Amino acid sequence: MDELITQFWKQLVALMGFVVWLIRLEGKVKINSKDINTLQELREEDLKRAETSRAETNKKIDNLHHSQERHFESLREDIRSLKRE
Repeated sequence: MDELITQFWKQLVALMGFVVWLIRLEGKVKINSKDINTLQELREEDLKRAETSRAETNKKIDNLHHSQERHFESLREDIRSLKRE
């Protein structure tokens, strides 16, 4: 056994270094996976907020449009009454 260790010590050290590198790589992959999941959740929240904001903006635009329509109709009636006179 001692002969094997003394004969192949360089390869054993390289193998141990490779195993350590793989373990570190696995840790980085786990961290990156967590970060990706966090970013996906944030994106979903942002999309929901944007959708809500867009809906509110569209509602305000619709209200303004209806208000303008009422004003224009009032103007049309005034113009018609002026034409009749």
